[in-house]
Amino acid sequence: MSEERGRASWPFLEGRLYFVLQGERLVRVSFDPLEGWERLPRVPQEIQEGLGREIEAYLRGEKDYPDWPWSLEVSPFRRRVLESLREIPRGEVRTYGWLAQRVGHPKAARAVGQALKGNPLPLFFPCHRVVGIRGPGGFSAGLARKLRLLALEGVFFDDLPSGG
Repeated sequence: MSEERGRASWPFLEGRLYFVLQGERLVRVSFDPLEGWERLPRVPQEIQEGLGREIEAYLRGEKDYPDWPWSLEVSPFRRRVLESLREIPRGEVRTYGWLAQRVGHPKAARAVGQALKGNPLPLFFPCHRVVGIRGPGGFSAGLARKLRLLALEGVFFDDLPSGG
């Protein structure tokens, strides 16, 4: 496959996931259609089916997160934040403060939150597993989706940590 951008989608919970790929590398995932998405050419069927297998394995609880070759065009700080998300096991959560400390900036919990807000590959980099010390925190796709994803993984609001 060439390095042109392409699109795919797959059923996910009550909706669909929308993918943008550069060549065979994933560059964007969204819970809602992206602007201009429908104008992109469809990726070959084997790529769409491969992405689907990853999503289905995640939904069945067989994987901590779906995995696929990806390309991140983000700052070095955001890359460290996103890559650290993969250290959080399925069924567990960590606080923004924990993640800030993990990436070497213990006083940067707000900056971590902003980095997560711009996560171009949710699920593949499971930002829904990061919560605030007093509640679930935010999620670019909406709080209801975050709580649904956490419940899918066996984490419920009453299970969230009470300290930093």
